[in-house]
Amino acid sequence: MTSTPLDPRPTRVRPLCALFGASLALASFAAGATSVAHAADCNTLPNPIYGIGGSAATNLFKRLGTRLAALPDDQKITVIYSDPGACQAMTALVQNTPLSGTGKYWDAAGTEATCTYPSGSTQLADWGAMAQEATTCQGIDKLPDTVGDYLGPVSGFSLIVPNGSSEYAISAEAVYYIYGLGIGTGFDVAPWTVPGAIAARTTTSAAGLLLAKAVGIPVARALAYSQTNDVKTNQGAVDFVTATSPAAVANPNAALGFCSTETADANRAKVRTLAFKAVDQDCAYGPDSTATATDKKNLREGRYYLWNAHHVFARLDAQKQPIKPALSKFLDIFTSKELLPGTQSYIDLLIANGNVPECAMRVKRDGDMGPLASFQPEKPCGCYFDSKTTGSTPSCTPCTSDTECSAGSVCSFNFCEVK
Repeated sequence: MTSTPLDPRPTRVRPLCALFGASLALASFAAGATSVAHAADCNTLPNPIYGIGGSAATNLFKRLGTRLAALPDDQKITVIYSDPGACQAMTALVQNTPLSGTGKYWDAAGTEATCTYPSGSTQLADWGAMAQEATTCQGIDKLPDTVGDYLGPVSGFSLIVPNGSSEYAISAEAVYYIYGLGIGTGFDVAPWTVPGAIAARTTTSAAGLLLAKAVGIPVARALAYSQTNDVKTNQGAVDFVTATSPAAVANPNAALGFCSTETADANRAKVRTLAFKAVDQDCAYGPDSTATATDKKNLREGRYYLWNAHHVFARLDAQKQPIKPALSKFLDIFTSKELLPGTQSYIDLLIANGNVPECAMRVKRDGDMGPLASFQPEKPCGCYFDSKTTGSTPSCTPCTSDTECSAGSVCSFNFCEVK
């Protein structure tokens, strides 16, 4: 499953595979609480950690920020985040561009508020977030020693259409023609032939850059033909294809966009994720085992190609440690090294948010949208993940200790898992 440039000749999408739902139609080629409080001075908030980056993980940081804001007064951490685009994290951390304007944060009730960086502020970001490696951003060859890379949960990425669309599948070739060559260039892909109905992002977007890599569009040219429809954020893509684009609203079949799968899942009442046929695949797969499931089975087992791990990049001190104790605690929770405060586990938080923890994955990949390989987690949680997302684990054996499991298996998260 490599991402290579495609021969620009229209081909038909092969049938969707059974694990997504055989009755679905095909596409073909034709040639949280969000009320905002009054803005405070960011520097007056308890133990602030300043972040910037993409919007794919904003809801995850909301959930984490809410929990950290609920700690006892002497331990509270305020997670401050702005999400203008993934590669803005590199601008802030590598080029040391000061933060400006406002950032969002969340109180212990999950209410979103904004805080203001003082006029003329020299406040630098403590951390940045992207669902991609640093070098996927243009101009970044490697991270400096002053920035660390911390790997978190997996995020899927979705090509989305409004629920009123009759389209259910798309191929890498189709995406290449639409976003790489552009509408009206002689390789149009029906029904996505109306420029005003195609949502896009700039090349600072992780979703856009990863999609480009997955289908072989050169990063420097990624999405160049549709940037007049820059929707700014992942939620913006949903809004564009369902409400804000007159062309998309008037013709749902012509509407197309992309966003994180977490965002698509949170908006299933409005949009659906298209099954995706990657380069060299024989048919299209959705991220889940069926169109209505949330088990991420095809993603976790390597059939659904559009996924990547979230990264948090943190500013380090001379000893190569995070520059603030509060930042260090945040990173330890993000990377599952430390338990999440409160009664809900971090794994349950990730499942509720639509992410996949590493322990539930059966494949890994080398680099952003790189080749896939089999993966065996140190402490697997696949059965636990299934129990939470499907409510049924007929092939999994409950357990309380290793002695209850067969040879070659261990008791992990109260289920026998192959080790």
